[in-house]
Amino acid sequence: MPKLSIIAALALSLNLGLLPQTVAAKPSPPLANIEKAVVTNIIDGDTIEVKIGNSTQRVRYIGVDSPEIGQCHYAEAKNANTALVLNQTVTLQRDTSNTDRYRRLLRYVNLPDGRSVNELLVQQGMAMAKAYPPDIAMQSRLNAAQSAAQAAKQGMWGACRVVNGRVVGKLPSKPPTTITTASTCPQGCATPPSSCTIKGNISQKTGERIYHVPGMQNYAATIISPNYGERWFCTEAEAQANGWRRAQR
Repeated sequence: MPKLSIIAALALSLNLGLLPQTVAAKPSPPLANIEKAVVTNIIDGDTIEVKIGNSTQRVRYIGVDSPEIGQCHYAEAKNANTALVLNQTVTLQRDTSNTDRYRRLLRYVNLPDGRSVNELLVQQGMAMAKAYPPDIAMQSRLNAAQSAAQAAKQGMWGACRVVNGRVVGKLPSKPPTTITTASTCPQGCATPPSSCTIKGNISQKTGERIYHVPGMQNYAATIISPNYGERWFCTEAEAQANGWRRAQR
């Protein structure tokens, strides 16, 4: 057979699939940002220590912020985190940054069944959704979880006073359900009689109860918010009996 005919026959065989063909394998999805770890210690509601191989690392959850020590719901958040992950083999997943300025690993943490610990803590009201760019791949889910927790008054949303994303104190455990209409306010009034002018304020920073009488320096600027448990009183004795102290000026 002429040389050209042989080449033509081979080409036709390839086109018809008569000869074996080599197809390049597609690479597997990269797994460099995912690793397994065993949780060995709970620092607080959003930070843990893990064992990765022979190394112990501190991990900060991405996209959330739980109450700090001394703040309302700190213990509850830490306990919830403990119940979820302590001694568990979890999956750590990186977003963009590897560590924060404290050299903690920044990670999304998943339980063995695939549930996101970051999201669960927000759903339970044990942490707030808080974006820390550029690590925001999961932020829309975390924001949605927080909206649902707030609507249901889960965790801190039913127990703590939160102002501008900061836990600033506790909500009153038993807010008055009725408005006092008598001439005095033995338990404080949400809407006072005209003669009751003492303002029972609750500090946003410390949760301390402080009352102001007319003529004091901050009296005019003090706004009473009954929904936060703040009240009006007719006498200083009434205010003091309900746990308020006199302002220093």
